[in-house]
Amino acid sequence: MLLDVGPFLSVLDIAKQFMQLNYIHRKGPYKIGICLAVSGPCIWYGKMQPYLNEVELHEHYYIQGPPGCAVEAMKLCGLMVNNHILELVIKGTIPVAGVYFGRDTVRWNWEKIVNDRGGFAEEFSDVCSKKESIYMKAYTVIDNWRYVLVKKYFMLHFLTDDNTDACCFYSSYKPDFYQSLFLTEDRAAFHYQNGGGFHGTSPMNAANAQEVMIDLHKKMAVAENVCDWITFHRCLLLQSLILEDSTHIVNAWRMLHSRACVVEYLISLTESLQNLAGIGIEYKIYQHKRAKEAELELMMNRPVLESKKEAKARKKEERAKTKAATRQGKPPVEPGPADDLRKPEYVNPVNDEVLGMMTVGYLHKLLDTCDTPSFLSAQALSDFFETKLRSVMEKDPYSGQLYIASEEQAHYRLTETRNMLRMLQDSLAGDVHSICPEASDVIDPTHWQEVVTERSYSVLSDDLDDPTQYRPKPLQMKTIME
Repeated sequence: MLLDVGPFLSVLDIAKQFMQLNYIHRKGPYKIGICLAVSGPCIWYGKMQPYLNEVELHEHYYIQGPPGCAVEAMKLCGLMVNNHILELVIKGTIPVAGVYFGRDTVRWNWEKIVNDRGGFAEEFSDVCSKKESIYMKAYTVIDNWRYVLVKKYFMLHFLTDDNTDACCFYSSYKPDFYQSLFLTEDRAAFHYQNGGGFHGTSPMNAANAQEVMIDLHKKMAVAENVCDWITFHRCLLLQSLILEDSTHIVNAWRMLHSRACVVEYLISLTESLQNLAGIGIEYKIYQHKRAKEAELELMMNRPVLESKKEAKARKKEERAKTKAATRQGKPPVEPGPADDLRKPEYVNPVNDEVLGMMTVGYLHKLLDTCDTPSFLSAQALSDFFETKLRSVMEKDPYSGQLYIASEEQAHYRLTETRNMLRMLQDSLAGDVHSICPEASDVIDPTHWQEVVTERSYSVLSDDLDDPTQYRPKPLQMKTIME
């Protein structure tokens, strides 16, 4: 078995934090069921993959209703997703970076989700109708010292009451079924029967496996085209699992234990710090805006000065009410408004202590990796990274802990660091891939043609197809001086 049960339990604990326990099971003619699964590369965490970069969750919404009511089911699903995210924001312990819609990854931050629920439902329904992906980015604490990214996809299945029509309103990728682990056995069986797409046959038979290989090889061709060798070898690992073949397991283990994966882990920490700093900036802007609104409200609702006679009469009336309530055995009524109709206050959920430990651990890991001889980098690289990152770090005056400042400058510095690390990752992963001869002849050449033809044709792409575009022009011949 490639699943390491011990480390996977920590991933399972994270998934339980994002599992919906209280949700709408029935609304009008619609019946609703939710199946949550852990998916993606995080299932290899442990002996096969030593670093946990992110946790990918797939939440399948099964809505059964009358035929022709798919649009209403999309709106209902959007309402449920909005309630779920609103619950996480109000809870105040999980930083929510936002929800991303479609191929253009249109981002809705937490404040927009809370204040525009109708617009969120419309956006959700529109993207579902196009069958594009919708996911949420949030962060949770792991190992008591760092935040890990949780990427949760929302996937809608609409089933009709007469069982004649079933449709999926999301971007389907068939190999996901083979790398999805559900939290309970009955949810896994329900998903296999209604969303697996195997029509009662075994997922491991030759026909189904061959159909899945088409999607998997397309992804491998795209990864090979952009030299993303880590993703390429993860696909080979999944292929070995589906085909029950151990040919590529050793090579995948080498790749996932190489220095390239250490750099990938550093890139994930860099992106997490960058997004957490961005969340801090958003909460600062929100609190500044709320302070201005409160000041304006105070100025508008400033009470008119009352005379001494009116003040005496008001106090006498309050004492009479208190005595009457005491005689009846009721608690005295406190002066003030009965219901507070003001907007709730939202506080930044990022824990400063955890963020400080994560910053120190990230800096130590980055400098230690750069100084390792097998990293094959210049000696001055660690000094360069340290100078760049310390310029956007602040020290807590009480604890002395370092942490990334919630400023725009920190975003730029972390982006530069991430881009430099990505180039090093591609170089190191290419070296490991070059010593794996079994992985070079896996892709079917027909998939390369599909990858090339997917490019959009425009004036710029036609120019890039010209092989002589960047070729230097020949120098003019000099005349021979007599």
